[in-house]
Amino acid sequence: MSVSYQDLINVPTFGKKRESTFEEDRGELAFWCRDCEKIVEAVHLPPVKIKKKMRKNRYSCPECRGEHISISSEAGLRDKYKIK
Repeated sequence: MSVSYQDLINVPTFGKKRESTFEEDRGELAFWCRDCEKIVEAVHLPPVKIKKKMRKNRYSCPECRGEHISISSEAGLRDKYKIK
């Protein structure tokens, strides 16, 4: 069975916008330390050149001095890392 253009334009939902599940206000950025597993106020470190690439966005945890920091909204971090 082949589908023609006429069949496609007669679809009742053609041209209608879908309802978006995207939230405009997602909250402030939060930093998650993967070493001590806490939401922290990370310290921005100066950029460092590693081989040919420049690492500009480096952060450090003020509590454990670890550099494994994830950046997202608080809601995103809670979903990803199962924070209560």
